[in-house]
Amino acid sequence: MGKKVNRKKVTQDITDYFDAALAIFPKDSTYAHKYVDYARKLAQANTVRLTSAQRRLFCHNCYHYLFPGENCEVRIDSDTNMLLHICKDCKNVNRFGYKDKN
Repeated sequence: MGKKVNRKKVTQDITDYFDAALAIFPKDSTYAHKYVDYARKLAQANTVRLTSAQRRLFCHNCYHYLFPGENCEVRIDSDTNMLLHICKDCKNVNRFGYKDKN
């Protein structure tokens, strides 16, 4: 039997890591990237899903924290209803779908 996981505490810890990454990014981006890595590993180890907002905060190729205007470009492709996050560190394009409000 595996150990019992307190999902609320793990979810709160993951949120705290993402908040810390946001706070530290302007000063030192390497720590922000480490915090994202810690949050991802914590979620994987405890089988907790990241929220959709949290998944948009990091590159899915190099796992770096994405801060629009600094190391990320954000584009909207209205033809395919996609939100594009282009990582400037690895040039990967992360695609997220969205729905029109029509």
